[in-house]
Amino acid sequence: SDHPGVYFEARDEASRIWSSDPMEERFVPQARLELVSRRLVGGTRLFGRAHLDASFYDHARVPVTNERREEWRMRLTGGIDLSELLGRFLPGARAELAGQFQRRWSSDPGRRHTRFYLVPAIGYTLPF
Repeated sequence: SDHPGVYFEARDEASRIWSSDPMEERFVPQARLELVSRRLVGGTRLFGRAHLDASFYDHARVPVTNERREEWRMRLTGGIDLSELLGRFLPGARAELAGQFQRRWSSDPGRRHTRFYLVPAIGYTLPF
C-alpha cells in the first residue's frame, strides 16, 4: 500500500474435491483479502481478513427440491497479532487473538447458519 507499514494481500484459488463418498465431491472457488496495520504499541498489529468460498456439489441434492446443493460461505475475521511482542521474550513464538463472523448460505435450508467464533492462535517455530 501507499502507507508505510500497512500491507494487504488479495488472492483467489479454486479446488476440485474428490472423495470416496460421492456426496462430498465438489468444485470450490475461493477469494481472500487480508489487511494488516502498521506496528502499534510493542510491535503489535491489527489485522482484518475476508474469505469467501462457494461449494458446487456434483451429486449431493437438496432433499425437497432435488436440485444440486450449492453453498456459499463468508468469513470476516479481525484481531490483533501479538507475535512481535511475544517474540521479544520467546524467539520463534507467534500469537494472534481474533474474532470471526461466519455466514453460510445454502440451497439446502437445513445447512444455513450464522456463527461467531473466538479464534486464538499460537505457534512456535523451532529452527534445526
